[in-house]
Amino acid sequence: MINPTQKLALKSILTCLVTMGGFISPAIAQSNQTITDKLEPFKAASSMIIANNKQLKDEFRCELGEDNFSRTIAYTKLGRRINLITWKGITNQGSGYSPEVRCRIVANRFQRFSNAGKLRYVSTGRMNNHPIVCISSNGGQCQTNGLLLTLDPKDNPEQTLKELFDVGSRADGGDFVRAGKGGKTVIDITQLIYSTP
Repeated sequence: MINPTQKLALKSILTCLVTMGGFISPAIAQSNQTITDKLEPFKAASSMIIANNKQLKDEFRCELGEDNFSRTIAYTKLGRRINLITWKGITNQGSGYSPEVRCRIVANRFQRFSNAGKLRYVSTGRMNNHPIVCISSNGGQCQTNGLLLTLDPKDNPEQTLKELFDVGSRADGGDFVRAGKGGKTVIDITQLIYSTP
């Protein structure tokens, strides 16, 4: 004879088996299969939504524009396309790198810093007696191994930084530019790619 406690335990086990799709009887199995068949289109649709939204991070690419200038582009996880740098009239011609190569190098560095969660601010500094554009703190101090671009010794790094990000011509009036320590210019990349109209 089954006591009430055992009866409750058996009922719980049977309920679990039915819920998990266990085969209690052909009728229950058929019922579970019917439910599965009805859910299949929803499963397919959810897989498609996940596939279409696989870009769950910001992506940085180098693309050639219709004007034949290379551009470093940010594709945000929200689906926006932001032109970060247009490689025209940029100094450092003596580096031996073409604008296309520099564009690709910088896009790859942006991606690496973004993937590591270190991409927030860009400023200027010095490395090996050359002015550089670098990933920085909000005060403008370059991060260790934060090199984005090496400039010519004769270049004015502050001016070059503003030219790179086309500060004067953007519709938002350069709201992404802030003052760092010692009068350094600091570009807030998050502000630039998420707040630019």
